[in-house]
This record gives sequence, C-alpha cells and structure tokens, in this order.
Amino acid sequence: MCEWGNDLNLLIPRTTNVLNGVRRAELEAVWARHLMTNRYDRIALCRWYTDRKLAIHYGDMETFMAFRGIYMLDHVAAAWGAKTLTAETTNTSSGNSEYRWDVSGMFVRGAARQFGLPWCWYEANFFNGPAKDGSWMNNSVSGYRFLRGNARPEGGTSESAQRRCWHYAYLNGANAVEPESWSGQFFTTNTPSGKAELSGRGRNFSDFHDFTAAHPGRGVTYAPVAILVPFAQGYSAHGGAPWLRCAMTPGDYALDALFFTIAPGWERKKGLKEGVQDGNLHNSRFAMMYDVLVPDSPQPKEDFEAALFAYPAAILVGDYPDPSLFEDVLDAYEPVGGRLVRLSPCELPPFGPETIAGMHTGRLRFPHIERILDGLQRELFPFEVDGDCQYGANRTEGGWWLWVFNNRGVRKFADTFETLDRSKDSSITVSARNGAAPMLAVRELVSGRNVEVRDGHFRYAIPAGGFAVFDIN
Repeated sequence: MCEWGNDLNLLIPRTTNVLNGVRRAELEAVWARHLMTNRYDRIALCRWYTDRKLAIHYGDMETFMAFRGIYMLDHVAAAWGAKTLTAETTNTSSGNSEYRWDVSGMFVRGAARQFGLPWCWYEANFFNGPAKDGSWMNNSVSGYRFLRGNARPEGGTSESAQRRCWHYAYLNGANAVEPESWSGQFFTTNTPSGKAELSGRGRNFSDFHDFTAAHPGRGVTYAPVAILVPFAQGYSAHGGAPWLRCAMTPGDYALDALFFTIAPGWERKKGLKEGVQDGNLHNSRFAMMYDVLVPDSPQPKEDFEAALFAYPAAILVGDYPDPSLFEDVLDAYEPVGGRLVRLSPCELPPFGPETIAGMHTGRLRFPHIERILDGLQRELFPFEVDGDCQYGANRTEGGWWLWVFNNRGVRKFADTFETLDRSKDSSITVSARNGAAPMLAVRELVSGRNVEVRDGHFRYAIPAGGFAVFDIN
C-alpha cells in the first residue's frame, strides 16, 4: 500500500471535465462521500481502501507492506495486519507547512514496537521551495542522469540534510533505509570514458553504508516515554488538523502543542525566502526519547498492555471516543511503577487560530508542557546535553551511543547547491546525570577520534548541518 493515505486525502476532483451531465452527477455523488470531514468516517474509508487493496492482491497478508507519506497511519496499518511499515520523508510542502522527520520517526518506531514489526525509512530528495530568483519551484530534485522535470545536480534537499536523514534513520532503529530516485542521484557519467561513476551524493550514501557496516552495534534506540495518541487521529507530518481537513478540537491542539514543544516550529515561510533549510529535523532542548503508541486500536488489549508496560512513563493526549477500551490498562499501569501524565488542553493557553499559528512558527511556547518534559528528562535520560542541537541515545552492549545533530546553518534554494554558515556551528557540553554511571571513555564514531573526558564531562563542536555519534563506555 504505497502512499495510501495520500491516495485518499490528496485526490483532486475533475468532474467538471466530464461532459455527460448524467455521468457527471453520478461521479459528483461518489466524490462527495470522499470529502468527509469527520475523522471516524475517514478511518472507515481507510478500512475500505485497505480491504480493497488486499482483495486485489488475493488477500495475501504476508506481502502486506504499508508505505505512508504525509499521514502517520503506521498504527492503523499495523492493527489491520501489515507485516512491514515504511515511513516516507521529503521536503515537498509549501508555506509554513513542513515534513517533520523527527516526529515521523516517533510514530513509525512506536507502531513497530507496539505491534512487533520491522520498519523502514524511505528518503525522498524532493524539495518544494523558492529558486534563487524568488520564483517557486515544485519537486526540485537532485539528478545527474535520466533528467526530467526539475531534476538537476544542484536540485532537491541539501546534501547535509540527506546525510542527517540517513544516519538519523539508522540511529532510530530503521531496518532499512531507501533513497528515492537513487539511480539518477547517485551516478553521473564520466564524459571521456562514458562510464558511470558515483556522484557526490552517491559517495555520501556509500559513506553511510560504510558507517553502518563498521558500527553494527547500534543497540536499541532509547525511548522511555510513550506518547498515547488516538487511533483515528490522522496526524500529519505538518501537524495541524486531523487528516488536514477535520475540525480541530482543543484535544487536537494539546496533542500538537506537545509535539511542537519536543520539536519546535520555526518561521519556515520567511526562512525559505532566505534560503534557510533548518527544518525537517529540529534542534531542541528536549531529548528525542519518545515513541507514539495508540491505546484505542483494535489490537488485543493484552498486547497493548505488554507494549505500554515496557515504558517507564507515558503521556495521554487527544480525544478518544471510548476511553473505556483502555482505561483499565492505564489503571493497572501506575501501580506497577509506570508514570502516567494526562495532558489536558485546559492547562494550555486558550485554543484559537493565533495559538495554532504561534505554535507552528515557534513563537508560542507552552511552559506547562515544558515542565512535564523537563521532569521526565531529568528522571529518565542518562545525559545532560548543553548546547544548540538535537540529540538522543541508544542503549548498547558496551554502554551508550549518544547522537547529536546540528540542523542549523544550511542555506540552499531549490536550484542551488548548499552553503554552510559556520557561525551556526554548535559547541556542546555533555555530562552524565546524577545516578548514572560515570563516563570512562568516549569515542566519536563518525570521525573515529577519542574524546577527552575531564571532571565528568566532555565538550565537542558540531558543525553547521553536521552530526556526531559518541560511543560512551
């Protein structure tokens, strides 16, 4: 099921092109059923679509792979029998909307863990944004061979964004990473010999492969907190209204506020005009230590209970039509040591268009949510990381991998190569939290350099658009 949420939600009616009035009326009646703005009707439509796709493929559940784009339907597909989950990340959006790759990872990994499935990360190089002359360019993509449309060597997302995306996927536990249009991106033709050779992006992917081969012991991505989200949420990579078309409720607002606190919004519309490509992955004061679980899915209750009880803490947020489906599981969660936080919209600034806009652009902060996340982080994350960056951790056999990304300082238009603003390099300081084992030895795996630990902490400079992976013993 390839981009199945997009199939259902991004269709454009062309009934006006039908000349036969009777047939046009029939088609418009069908179309009206697919413009539904009720999230539960949309879930029912997804169920119909899934059953139809399976019927076309002879009901063969073993080949049921669900591949989604904008809409984070990983838990939905898993509950209905998918055997593999695939999340697509790209930069094909406009205005203030953006694909939020970090939040996308929380959804697909959480679904994979809740349902015991493998998952993949599909990286699309496409970029919708302004060209250097200010004109808007859709589907700009890097390409050296088989050029068509807006493909050109300097097109697409930046090379540094690709490198960060691939490594972020690996560190977050993906079972496979697949770049779209790789044959056009990764190879160029040496004119004198006529032979294909690796392009710069091809060499980058080769280096990524070599990194995974040299460091297979990534362990388990450390996500001690489950964010509980409704089954019918239809959450978008852009955030905002369910299914991007349903009326937004205060519960939806609280859910969005949580994700935009963990991964802050920014002035994307203004930034794109200046060639800024800081988005998609987000520097944040909060560690990326969250998985998304769905408590009201049709999964057997005991399976959800087993999944939830693996997390020391959980945050319940959003609107649920029938909380009785899972409340007894939550009631049993706290007596065995689980910490449950119920996030209510009553604890946030009043819900309205201005608060939504402020949240998505990063102008509005939520102190109540920040206090919740700060408390969970002090209690559960083993390191203090001071500096402008994005970070998370993996538990390994020998200790920890701490990974740190600097998503700032990349400048690129849809038709130019990237440039890096070295004033956006980030100096970080890392120390073990109270109660954690002291750091005995640290090695940065990308460069292969040992890092000096002094007085219980170490310092490191992360270049603009770069990242580091620390193996901490």
